[in-house]
Amino acid sequence: PREGGVVPDAFAALRRMSLHAVLLHLVGKEALRVCDAGLRERRSRHRDFLSWYMAFQDMVEDATAKGIALPSCVAQLLVHGPVRTERHRLQRALATALEEVWGAEGHGEWLRTVQAFGSRGSIPAWRRYLERSQSLLYRPPPADEPIGPEDAAELIVGLLFAAHKNPAIGAAQTLALLLEHPE
Repeated sequence: PREGGVVPDAFAALRRMSLHAVLLHLVGKEALRVCDAGLRERRSRHRDFLSWYMAFQDMVEDATAKGIALPSCVAQLLVHGPVRTERHRLQRALATALEEVWGAEGHGEWLRTVQAFGSRGSIPAWRRYLERSQSLLYRPPPADEPIGPEDAAELIVGLLFAAHKNPAIGAAQTLALLLEHPE
């Protein structure tokens, strides 16, 4: 961009707005509010779920770049292990919030749809995942168990990573273009 046209926080703001919009669609306003309240109650170092998730995304991207340059065993231990731990913490915080609002009204569209399925096995893609995931070291939960908040939180954390990236990048690129060429 030309001089004077740089707005350093605009990209972060667009990213945050895009992530917020996707989260509202996935889980709804109440689940997000409960999750943020839980973080404050536990005196988390993260001020809210959105900030924590954005920091997690940055951590994943950083680990991806570092992990490719290291031997696999070193990358698993020093790079990917901490990311996996952080993902589990993030999922647990979201699952705790979802447990609190699970039976209530006002969920996001996606969460209502997931709750309408009777079991994990009734979702075709999940059923295929469960079938492929079985190994000697890992046994996924039975496909006939009902979908719970923990399952939903795991899916949401994964979906968020991809679901908001393209709109946020597109909005940021549009803003940069407009700042560069204001005419």
